[in-house]
Amino acid sequence: MLKKSGHAHSHSPTDPNLRPHTACGHTQIDIPWLLRENKVFKERNREHRERIAQLETYLKDRQLREVIPLEEELAEKNEKISQLEKKIQSLKQQLKDKSAELSKEENENMELTERLRDADDLLEFINNDIINLTNHVRSRNGEKETKKLEKSASLKSTFADLRFTVQKQLDKNEAKIKELNKIHDVETKELGKRNVEVKQLERTLADTENEIETMLSLITKKGYINSEKRPDALQRGIEELRAHVENFVDYHNNIQKSILENSDLKGERDKLRERNSKLKIKLTAAEGEVLRLEEENRVFRRTLPVV
Repeated sequence: MLKKSGHAHSHSPTDPNLRPHTACGHTQIDIPWLLRENKVFKERNREHRERIAQLETYLKDRQLREVIPLEEELAEKNEKISQLEKKIQSLKQQLKDKSAELSKEENENMELTERLRDADDLLEFINNDIINLTNHVRSRNGEKETKKLEKSASLKSTFADLRFTVQKQLDKNEAKIKELNKIHDVETKELGKRNVEVKQLERTLADTENEIETMLSLITKKGYINSEKRPDALQRGIEELRAHVENFVDYHNNIQKSILENSDLKGERDKLRERNSKLKIKLTAAEGEVLRLEEENRVFRRTLPVV
């Protein structure tokens, strides 16, 4: 043992590195003990370096296996979002076009109603004319009254032509309404399908964001990166993801609004169809009345004296 003084005494250590001399107060260094401590320190340092290297390898490997695939999945989902946005815009435009077409059909039906009203007026005129002529014939038989009856028959024929034209237009409108209803049903189903896809995508995006947050928290906790120094690409991806989710909430609300508006339009179509049915019933009744009056005219003609 090396001594700082020329004396050697046995003593117990009171300091990890220095041992005081019990007789004269001089100090001496315990070299073997220091060497052992240094060896222990180096061994621990080596173990720590190995553990750090293992952790770095593990985190890098996990980043390759999990974080990078998540980034790629995010990119794919963003692309799918863009495609869905285009499809939704296209569907909204189609709904707008169909609404305009329905408005046009409603205007045509209003014009048709006016024509039917005119037909009712004409029928009433014919009916009154026939009643007046019939009464006149009963009181005064003659050639002049017979001509009036023929004029009444001509008016009846005019009404029949008008009824045929109106009925033809009604049938055409009914066919168009059926076609619009078919398109409306298909579009409503498609919108519902897109709505479900949007909801599923929102949930998937939220799960993906949580996975990335969990991965980043794990990497930060292990000391691989500082919490204030996350990879910019991932941070931007998370921010873009949040923005897309917010946009999809808006799209979802717009879709719901479009579906409600489309339901209102379908209600209007149902009202028009009901109105058309009533008009058809009215026309049928008018036709029956004209036929009855025509038969009554024929009976009265047979009672007229031959001039």
